Amino acid sequence: MTLNKKIELAQAIQSNIGNHVASLWPGFSPVPFILYDAENQVAVGSSWPERYRREQDGIWIAEGTDPVLMGNTSIMYHGNCVAIWDTRTWEEPDVPRATSCLAHEMFHAFQNLHMELPYANELLMPSYPHSPKSVALALEEGNLFTKMMTMHVSTEEICACLTTIALLRKLRKKEIGAEYMEYDEHMEGIEGTAAYIEIMMPS
Repeated sequence: MTLNKKIELAQAIQSNIGNHVASLWPGFSPVPFILYDAENQVAVGSSWPERYRREQDGIWIAEGTDPVLMGNTSIMYHGNCVAIWDTRTWEEPDVPRATSCLAHEMFHAFQNLHMELPYANELLMPSYPHSPKSVALALEEGNLFTKMMTMHVSTEEICACLTTIALLRKLRKKEIGAEYMEYDEHMEGIEGTAAYIEIMMPS
């Protein structure tokens, strides 16, 4: 992605996020972010290190990359919690999709700063006991959560969905074990809420 394209995309993301995130979660507000690749970085916000030059209001440019910029996530960067995104992971990003992705990562920053969430034991990931049954149960749960978040459903329908989810979860706990169920639940607290922000971000 060219530098000019990154700048245009960063401006659009900044505008869209600024208009919408406050309505998605109490207290949630935008944090600085960086769009980067091996050639350059476009940073949005203020208080960037000296190697960044001010391009225009709120937009800063740095040549090259930085070893601490890895993946798409939120990190502490020179004293600030920021969201970062590697533009090489997008083939042809459209503004709504890019905005949703950055809102997701910004919410991780919000979680780190304002929410006391238990973190999952990542050492369990390589030995996670996937099975056809556990995957099918998890997919069924996911469909019910999506229905509750994105469709017009009544209070009665929501209660019915939650009852079914509780039953599915008991079955999944028997299938994978209590330790891995706890891992899933901790991951849901972190990634699930960020995924909610991503899904609910207006296009």
